[in-house]
Amino acid sequence: MAKATFKSDTINFHLDVKIGADRLPLSHQHIEEFYIIQDINKFLPSFRLKIRDAEGYLSHLVPFDKKASTITVVLGSGPLVEGATEYKFDIYRRFPTSDDIYDVEGLLAVDGLFSPLRTRGFSGRIRDNLSSIAINELELDGVDISASLDYSKNIVQPSWSNAKLLRYLERNLLGLQEDAGYFCYICCKKRKKILVFKTVKDFYSQAVKYNFINAFDPQQDEDSGEIRYPIFEYKAFDNYKIIGALKQQTYSYFDYNNSEYKTNLISIKDNVVSQDDYYSLTKYFLVDKDDLEEDGVGVMAGRGNDFSSNFKGRVKGNYYKQLNSLSKFWITSLGLEDIYPGDIVRIQFLSDPTMMMSYQYHGFWMVERVIHMIGYQFATRLLLTRSGVNTMERTSLLAADSGNIKLK
Repeated sequence: MAKATFKSDTINFHLDVKIGADRLPLSHQHIEEFYIIQDINKFLPSFRLKIRDAEGYLSHLVPFDKKASTITVVLGSGPLVEGATEYKFDIYRRFPTSDDIYDVEGLLAVDGLFSPLRTRGFSGRIRDNLSSIAINELELDGVDISASLDYSKNIVQPSWSNAKLLRYLERNLLGLQEDAGYFCYICCKKRKKILVFKTVKDFYSQAVKYNFINAFDPQQDEDSGEIRYPIFEYKAFDNYKIIGALKQQTYSYFDYNNSEYKTNLISIKDNVVSQDDYYSLTKYFLVDKDDLEEDGVGVMAGRGNDFSSNFKGRVKGNYYKQLNSLSKFWITSLGLEDIYPGDIVRIQFLSDPTMMMSYQYHGFWMVERVIHMIGYQFATRLLLTRSGVNTMERTSLLAADSGNIKLK
């Protein structure tokens, strides 16, 4: 396929697609649907491609063999290939139809993740062992692992795939300083595949990657020189009543070593996790301060074991992720090939009286999902997430600790 650079009134972008080793002669007129998705809750980026195939060559004549089961995409927001992001996908499903449409979907090509099953043990620093798995077995190009995992712990992999082991560690680990709320995923950054294993706080502590404003054209701040990218459309939704977040979460478990059932004691903060030390992007949690301290039931975590004697990593991690999901915000902007899950962005609204109801959604957000939409133009849709809102109005919402709020 010949390299294609598409131009419109607002967007230039570079797109190069290969099926196997053969370039696909593709233009924007042929594209019915083309999405590339990276999600902080999914191990691998995915894609969906639908293009017109009038002669049925790709859909009905080319056999779905090894040569035709991979697709490479080079995508950039500028007209040049330099700085573009490269994805190498395995095609997992093809959908031949009578509609003259070539329709395929798949996941980023990563060997050693879902198979084989391995039975083994690890000793030494968690961070080093994760790096070894990523580089030597998954054959990734790099890692971005939380410093909170720079300590030694024995780990057993009992006939699990690497994917199952990584997911288990993500859900159960408790880091140095009792850090919790880990996310584990693989993303494409430029031309490298990176394993990311970091906490909510690690992500929140990052510098702002992009600034967005509710306008139709980019704007540059005269003082700072920062560029504010346009928001073509947005939609906010709050999950407080759906998720049912609490001011704190109690839990119980069976202490196997001492043959003792450990229950929650709120009065002495035993077997209780709360938002007290949660590093927040907002002034208020989307939790009412008059809500009950706990739900009266708590979480029964199970039986203690050598890896997790008290389950604090699991319970605290679940609670932190629950807080992180209280407020969501969808935005659509220009195509930004170098924005990734976990990045921090800032939303700003113009001083317009008609936008007063939107001000509570200004400020910092964490990127949860990135959807690159490619067709006549290249646009990026982002699902943003955080634990609450900002407001100058009187409210009964629970205030975050002033010393634990991100300021810049």
